[in-house]
Amino acid sequence: MNIPSDYCTVDTSAKDKERLINDFNSENPKTLILFITPEVFLTFSWKDIFRTLRLKNKLGLLVFDEVSDIFHSLLIIIIPLITLYLGSFYYSMGM
Repeated sequence: MNIPSDYCTVDTSAKDKERLINDFNSENPKTLILFITPEVFLTFSWKDIFRTLRLKNKLGLLVFDEVSDIFHSLLIIIIPLITLYLGSFYYSMGM
């Protein structure tokens, strides 16, 4: 399978983040699956982008990756916020 996917972490360069944001703000985003760390998702611009994509039915799959033990504990508190923006979500615990 050749499904267009990408990732975004705190270590992703500003240039790559801008490329992703431009893609997601386009009329027909090319990226169908995005692996993202929770701390990146929680920034204001990303939350707005994903909310807009969800409302336009343009978000294929958003995967929370590298969820630390601390964030995993906080996830219980943050689930309503994430659900508000995405409707539903998936996350994986790093091994």
